[in-house]
Amino acid sequence: MPFGVDTTALHVVPVIGGDGRSFSYDEGNSRVEIRLRLVTSSSSNRANSSAAAEERANRASNTSSRDATSSGQAQQQQHQQQPGVEQQQRQHVRLDVVHRHIGTSNEYSPDDIEHVTGQPPWFHRLKRPDAAIIKGDTLDITDDHINAELVLGESQSVVGAHISISAVNPLIKPAPLVPASNTDLIVWFDLVEGTFWIQGEHDSFPCCELYINGTLVHQHDPVEAGTGPSFLAGPLDVKLDTPRAPIPAWVVSQPVVQ
Repeated sequence: MPFGVDTTALHVVPVIGGDGRSFSYDEGNSRVEIRLRLVTSSSSNRANSSAAAEERANRASNTSSRDATSSGQAQQQQHQQQPGVEQQQRQHVRLDVVHRHIGTSNEYSPDDIEHVTGQPPWFHRLKRPDAAIIKGDTLDITDDHINAELVLGESQSVVGAHISISAVNPLIKPAPLVPASNTDLIVWFDLVEGTFWIQGEHDSFPCCELYINGTLVHQHDPVEAGTGPSFLAGPLDVKLDTPRAPIPAWVVSQPVVQ
């Protein structure tokens, strides 16, 4: 869905193509996309089992002997310093960035688009699918433009994926004056409770969608929200602070990388 913006005063490109699709995990294109995998190592379970077995053996030894030796006291003190189950689980967690994608932005002639009846003024479509692309450009994939990192919560069982996006349209010049599409949010996971919640913010344009294990857990539609391209120039106005919810089971047979 190409959209036109009155940018004559800035002398920038008036017609830029969009993606023209509905919310979907594995269909259509995206302007910016990042796919992450939160990995909990099975070594944490082995460590927990081993520590528990050693502690039980040590307790049995101390029970059978009324006089604790100095070595036995040192061993018992060592077990007391072993991290708890929650802490060990967090120590064996990593966040993998599986895929990062920034789509190509295309410029079209104003003669090749038309407004869609019933939609906002900025909502247009191509008159024909073979409309000529005047030029296209793709923003470089860098950590400054799209990134994610593992963060630790206050509780030992809580970890989060901090997602940050700041992507400008490379066709609109001059670059310093172009407002970026920004996202700054954390998806928190409680590894003991098996729950997640989302905190952070993002721009109210363009669309935004977030999936966990293939299940849609957040979406924002600027048409329904009554926002548009001009909202890129303002602050991040979509605030997220969701309640805890069960982590969805995996519902897609194979992860799709576009």
